Amino acid sequence: MKKREIQVCTLFLAAVLIAGIAGCATQKELLLAKEKVAEAEKNFETVESLNVKSSYPDNFTAAQINLLEAKKYLEQNWLVKKAIPAAEKSLSESRTILKKYHGDVIAEKAKQLKKTIEEKVGEDKDSPLKDYLSELDNVLDYAEKLESGKESASIDKVLASLDVCIKTQDRIISYTSDKLESDVSFDIGSYELSDKGMRNLEENVIRKILADKESYKEQHPDSIITLRITVVGYTDRVGFKNLSLIEELTAGVENARAEKRPPKSQAEERRQFLNRRLSEFRAKAISEYIKQRILAGETRDSHIKVEQEIIGKGEDAPPGISPSGSVNDPQRRICKIYSIINYMAR
Repeated sequence: MKKREIQVCTLFLAAVLIAGIAGCATQKELLLAKEKVAEAEKNFETVESLNVKSSYPDNFTAAQINLLEAKKYLEQNWLVKKAIPAAEKSLSESRTILKKYHGDVIAEKAKQLKKTIEEKVGEDKDSPLKDYLSELDNVLDYAEKLESGKESASIDKVLASLDVCIKTQDRIISYTSDKLESDVSFDIGSYELSDKGMRNLEENVIRKILADKESYKEQHPDSIITLRITVVGYTDRVGFKNLSLIEELTAGVENARAEKRPPKSQAEERRQFLNRRLSEFRAKAISEYIKQRILAGETRDSHIKVEQEIIGKGEDAPPGISPSGSVNDPQRRICKIYSIINYMAR
């Protein structure tokens, strides 16, 4: 072979080699492409799980096609660089769907749930249902940020918002509220439930709680089911003459307000203290009875749990009741009862 032909051949091979090297992805590019494709795939799988193909067909198809192209490019070393923009296009379409879904479905559901809670709770500041309003406000706040472009759609945040709505709706469905009048539920000067009080609880509160418990056990067999029982007690403003009751209410309490014979200037403070303790004891008696009935028949390894919140408000006026001015006001002598069910995968 002539010298010139050898030179031409060498140059040609060099050109081919350089082109091949230029076409191959570097290790850094390969890792980046894999990360982008994995992220795009995760987002698209989430979109698929939401069953939104018919709601956003154009975005869905674009996300799907670009993802398939990105995965195909990733399989061929010399086309890896093309996988990155294809994956980014798929990711962008999926995030657009998540943003639309959050605004069109989740945020609208959050608004409905918030309205329902506000209607159910009304002026009742004791209701534990109001505690979930802040979670719904967070969902709506995130919706505003998505709409304004301050944030991009995140899988975790969108799914967390969806979970808030699902759980809140279940809480509303399982929500039970009632009140017991102390005059018929407790004997005078006592914090032990009367037979009539137990019957009232069984008929007006416990029957629904137990039915809801069984329903949740059937629907969520692999979850820990927690029943949150909140009882808030109130009393009138009558003083105490029963020394044995005073001793029971003050047992173990190191407080000047609990003295049996306080100075005259402390008499009102002492009475308020004792009434608050009495309201707390009565609330606890109700809560313990409900807990006992909930757990009756459950085995040691049962996934049914009971959370108790016991509040004694003593002489405070119950929400929705206008004080009559009388120290012996029967409207004040009540215990308010609330129950809400939550569940969590074990």
